[in-house]
Amino acid sequence: MTQTIQPQQRVFRPLPPTIDVGGKIIYQSGSWGSKYPARRVMLNLSMIDLSGVSSSVGSNGFTDNDGRFKVNSGYIANGFSRITLEMTEEFTRDKFNMVLFPGLIPNGSFQDLGEIVFPFKPQHPELAIINSVSVADASRAAAMLSGILKVTYYPVSIELLSEWRATQPGLPATDPTAGQPFSRVTQINGRRLDKPLSVKVPDDVAARERQMYQNLRREAAKIGPIPILTPGQKLLKMLSGADLPKDFPKRAVNKISQRGIVAVKPGSSVVDSIGQILDGLSRLTISQIETGTHLRRLVVSLQQAARNTFHFDSVIEEAAADMAACCVLIFLAGLAAKGSSRPQINFNYKFNFKSGTWTEMRDYVRVSVAVSK
Repeated sequence: MTQTIQPQQRVFRPLPPTIDVGGKIIYQSGSWGSKYPARRVMLNLSMIDLSGVSSSVGSNGFTDNDGRFKVNSGYIANGFSRITLEMTEEFTRDKFNMVLFPGLIPNGSFQDLGEIVFPFKPQHPELAIINSVSVADASRAAAMLSGILKVTYYPVSIELLSEWRATQPGLPATDPTAGQPFSRVTQINGRRLDKPLSVKVPDDVAARERQMYQNLRREAAKIGPIPILTPGQKLLKMLSGADLPKDFPKRAVNKISQRGIVAVKPGSSVVDSIGQILDGLSRLTISQIETGTHLRRLVVSLQQAARNTFHFDSVIEEAAADMAACCVLIFLAGLAAKGSSRPQINFNYKFNFKSGTWTEMRDYVRVSVAVSK
């Protein structure tokens, strides 16, 4: 009698579900723009189980400089009736919840939620402080600068404010000379070797390279993050260390009018033309600044007027701040045409507003412009 042993059947139990999501959080549309990233929003996943008890199942810190985030939970062993993504602005404490389940099917793979509109305005959307007046609209900044240019009372004080994105110096995280396998020679004079030869870096050379790398890392730590300026801010930075070229005001008028950005009345003086340009820019809406070609053509015109060209990418999140910087540069050209003294321009990349009503801890580009007669 032959007995057949039946193979045991394996029972596969599905793993409990998980939530693994990401996306980008932006503020509601306003004078600051339609894609303004919410950079300091705390994230938390909460669950309501079948008995109605709420608990936290996962959190992942804050959104990054671009408003992006990723958050995930561990395995959710208990039954649940609702899972919610909770968002809290760190400074204002504004809160907004997004229900993920019912709706989203929990599973083990990453799911992109796309853009999430945080239905609040930024705590401090100000683009500039012009002669002690706070301005949150690039168009209004242009109008105010045009008015000052026509009257020209001194001194003139301008503070440009914008949150900055930053990049760390490009150094590898670990010592590239530590623990690396030696190179191997496989050919000599075109003849392939049956047994490749090892090539060892001399100890003194490896030690020098290691020391050089460590020195670079120490210096990079002193520098810290490097701010990424908008194109308009970069132009101000380039021109801040020297007097504006004498022909810059006239060249700026010609380049801007040639590109059809703003119509200038024929026969107008350079100063009057610059006033007309600022008046024209004051009529642009934030939508036109963000999505049209006005801003890019304006930056290119100012580059050519200053004979200082560089490649740049248009970033919609920074359009309002970029337009404000361009308006200030055009205004300075108008003052130069009137014979004003050289403006004092200072950049501060790590200015934290801790006094008065400024209580947040964000890092800003702060451009201070002072003009005296």
